[in-house]
Amino acid sequence: MTTAGSQGEEVFSGGCRCGGVHYTSSAPPSDITFCYCRACQQVSGSGFLPFVGVPTSSFTLVTASNLRTIELSKSAKRTFCGDCGSPITMVYLFAPESTGVTVGSIDEKSYKCEKPKIKQHIFVKEKAPWTLIPEDGVVRLDTSVDAHLIVPLTGQSMV
Repeated sequence: MTTAGSQGEEVFSGGCRCGGVHYTSSAPPSDITFCYCRACQQVSGSGFLPFVGVPTSSFTLVTASNLRTIELSKSAKRTFCGDCGSPITMVYLFAPESTGVTVGSIDEKSYKCEKPKIKQHIFVKEKAPWTLIPEDGVVRLDTSVDAHLIVPLTGQSMV
């Protein structure tokens, strides 16, 4: 992640609910991945958390005084607003060149590119029993293609 002043034309932007965190991206987002893992359930307060990916070098934090970081595994760092709690990003330590941006934090009106479509549903095996996955015809994975690289914190199970 870069800080304000980075070069590149803004393709989309977003931030948290209270305005304490604001970001821009100079690259278009990947298509959407819906994650049903237990960690995403807990940080979102929902049955899943949707992400898009952007190159980390294109992601710029404009306002980040309230930004906090949490590690729920030894493999990833997540950010959120310390005031309103909005989840913002997740970066896998084994793939630092890509930043996962929470779809709910994106300002839908800011897109200057094609809006992302749903690509896949991951960690379906951990789905909450009350969560219904739509019949959208996209890939559903019990875990994820990177599940073998995720190292839980001591005392937690991951898959």
